[in-house]
Amino acid sequence: MVGTAAQAQNLDAFKKPNIEKAPAAPAAVDIERATWQACATARTTGPCDAYLRNYPRGSYASIAQSRIEDIRRAQQTVAPAPARPQLAPVPVVDREPKLRASCEASLTVALCTNYLAAFPSGPFADQARSKIASLNTAALEQAAFVQCQASTSPGFCEAFVATYPNSNLVAAAKAQTAVIVLQAAQRAAAEKEQAAKREVAAKAEAERRAAIDKDQAAQRDAAAKAEAIRRDAAEKELAAQREATARAQASAEQDRRAFAACDAATNIAPCEAYLASFPTGASSAAARLKISTIAATESEKSAAAACLNGTTATSCEKYLAIYPAGSSAAAARSRIMALNAADQECSAWAQCQTSDTVLPCEKYLASFPAGASAQAARGLIAKINSAELEKTAWAQCETGKTVFPCEKYLASFPAGRFTEPARTKIKVFETAETEPEAVAALGLVVRRNSKSQMEVVSVQGNSSAMGYVFGGDIISSINDKPYNPRETPRASLEAAIAADNGRVEVLIMRGAAPVSKVLRARR
Repeated sequence: MVGTAAQAQNLDAFKKPNIEKAPAAPAAVDIERATWQACATARTTGPCDAYLRNYPRGSYASIAQSRIEDIRRAQQTVAPAPARPQLAPVPVVDREPKLRASCEASLTVALCTNYLAAFPSGPFADQARSKIASLNTAALEQAAFVQCQASTSPGFCEAFVATYPNSNLVAAAKAQTAVIVLQAAQRAAAEKEQAAKREVAAKAEAERRAAIDKDQAAQRDAAAKAEAIRRDAAEKELAAQREATARAQASAEQDRRAFAACDAATNIAPCEAYLASFPTGASSAAARLKISTIAATESEKSAAAACLNGTTATSCEKYLAIYPAGSSAAAARSRIMALNAADQECSAWAQCQTSDTVLPCEKYLASFPAGASAQAARGLIAKINSAELEKTAWAQCETGKTVFPCEKYLASFPAGRFTEPARTKIKVFETAETEPEAVAALGLVVRRNSKSQMEVVSVQGNSSAMGYVFGGDIISSINDKPYNPRETPRASLEAAIAADNGRVEVLIMRGAAPVSKVLRARR
């Protein structure tokens, strides 16, 4: 029978449990065991059906299925037979020995249950009940051992040993207890080791932080000491500077007072005393000059007397050669002029009249500011100066690279000798092309073309104009002012940069519509 074979296999499994199999968790085993006990003692299939619904692959699933089959067979055996018509008596076959033998040989409760269902008061009924109890006890013992195997606490295994001290699984339960205790000890040792490691790491971290704090404190202390030293040195240096300044001011005041005495003296003694105290003083040169002046006073007086009382200009010329700034220098010059006035004035005027420079006339006026020909000399100077100014202005116009020198010439000399050439050059400037000129601040190279327009020749790659201004573009206005062809393109752009702090707005003629772009000068 299939049920009997399955029961035998289950009982063999109980007798030879696989102790290495990982069973369910202890809490689940408790619930499953209670459900199975309800099934094992039931006389109907309901509790066993409930067990299989909750634990289709449970530890007792195959036994529960066999139990259901046994209960159903027992119910069929004891069910009342339907009424049949009375027939002739049939010889009765005694089934008790066969059912008894099946129960005795069975390893499950089903055949013994069948025997009891057929012969509840049979001669083998007590033995059948005893065997059923023994088989149920073995199943409970196996469940308890499975719970012992699944537990991580020694309590279940210790309870198994206490409950089933004569079981052949006691040694395995005790071994499992030892394993659990060992594993618990190992876990405790591992946790202790981890705690020790954490403590060591925490201590190392604390020491590291303490070292960092100590190092930072040392750095701050060193910085504070260095700052204190720097401030002390700065204060000392400042004090030394103040002291040096005070000494210099005191020395300057002494120098000033000593020279004031020298300057007010009419003899050389105070000046010599000043030089003795301040040989390189601020007024040492003036003191030496004062000494020389005082020493020369007597000689000058004598030379002046000879000049003023003489009858020729020689003595006066000698006086002026020795004392050009002497106290009688003016009188000596007057005396010389008075002596040589007539001849000198005539000679000087002749040189003024024949010269093409102003120098002789200026010399004449310097010597004879009220002379007979003084007015005429001034007229000649004005005429010569005007001609020289006109030559200079024309030279600037002729060599200039813009129209402005020529316009200035025409404004100063509207009837000058070079008015027509100046006007011609202005026209040439306004219409002629210019060479390309670089405006480095904007990254542009520009020129004035033959149409008197400002034309962009090229654009540098790292400028603000890159990507917005291109070679061949015509710039018609700068900062809302039309381009003036009288100026070079470069001069116009640089003036705009200077006028608006590096900001230049240009109107570019490109195609049908003009394009406005703000450029910024590079710094």
